[in-house]
Amino acid sequence: MSGRDRGEDVSVLVLVVDDEPDVEALFRQQFRRDLRAQRFVMDFAVSAADALSRIASPIEQTLILILSDINMPRHDRT
Repeated sequence: MSGRDRGEDVSVLVLVVDDEPDVEALFRQQFRRDLRAQRFVMDFAVSAADALSRIASPIEQTLILILSDINMPRHDRT
């Protein structure tokens, strides 16, 4: 029995973590129908630190899926 069958409202955040500037446009294009139908919310982070700060702050979604590039240079901003 899925959450929807039990009457639970599950909202999903897909957080894409990648330092390449073209990735956001590619993901939005690939999932445009799902985004338009509001099946999930998609957000983007350009570094691991950015991703951590986004999920550390209060969000409305009850489930988070993180898709991450594993070959990102380390970003030191100090």
